[in-house]
Parts: sequence; C-alpha cells; structure tokens
Amino acid sequence: SDKDMYFTLDRDVDSSGNKFVFRKHGTPGFTEIAELDEDGNLQIDGRLTTGLAFTSLDVDNINLDSGTIKFDDTAHNVAGGTLQVKGGSTTAGTTNNIAGGNLDLYGGAGKGTGDGGIIRLLVAPAGSSGSTLNSYIPAVIVSNDFSATFIGSINATSGVSGNLSG
Repeated sequence: SDKDMYFTLDRDVDSSGNKFVFRKHGTPGFTEIAELDEDGNLQIDGRLTTGLAFTSLDVDNINLDSGTIKFDDTAHNVAGGTLQVKGGSTTAGTTNNIAGGNLDLYGGAGKGTGDGGIIRLLVAPAGSSGSTLNSYIPAVIVSNDFSATFIGSINATSGVSGNLSG
C-alpha cells in the first residue's frame, strides 16, 4: 500500500474479546504464534526482535530508556511504584532441593589500564518539607579494587567476618 492501512475489530461494537490471531500451520493443525486483541493487548509466543534501535520501551509501567530501567513515575499524590529485580526461582513440584538463580550486577568493563565501572546503590532520604523531589545520594559503593564503602552505619544481624582492619 502507498497509503495508510486500517484494520478494524468489532466495528459495530456488539461484542468483546475479538482479536487478530496469527497462526503457523503445522501437524496437527495450527499453532498460535501471536494475538492482538481489541483492547490493544499483544501476546507473542516467541521472541520479539527488531531490526532498528528503539529509544524507549514501556511494558506494564516499566520503562527502558537510554540505558535506564525504571518504574514509571506516579501521580503527584501517589507513592512511587516498586521495581523488583530478581534472580530466577525454581517452581514448586515434586523435585526436592533445587537451587534458585543468582542476581549478578555488573559495573562496565574497562580496557587496558582503564578501570572498570563501580557499582553504586543510591537512596533518596527525606528532605525538608515541601513538594520538591528529594536528592539521590550513594549509600553503598562497591569499587573495582574490591573495596566497599558504606555511607551509613552497618547493622549485621548474624555477625561480620573477614579482614576488618581496613
């Protein structure tokens, strides 16, 4: 087409649950590979790839934009959302004693004599009264020389071990 193309679901608005279904023929019958419903929900059974770079991606209030993953900002009178990053868990079932997955955070690798990146955990403590957003400050800095700096006090519930002399 040299012009816009429009596809319409349920043009007379007499029902709900209508969808475009994309299928692959196989044996036996067809296998659904994607579905787009009239509410705009897209479900893909497989990987989503793009040949072009994108600048931003929003999925269920999570935004990936220029190297930052964040929960979308909330309204001025609503507490911010929680973004959880987790290692993979095993599922319940009949097999005993299966380990969960790790969570690895990486600072960027340097090259040659260039240092690798550090890992900083930042928090935004309460500020003075008002409607201005509080500033972020590092709470923990893990350096590429294997040292860790804790800006506040350390509270260990099970003790501390290792070389504590500094």
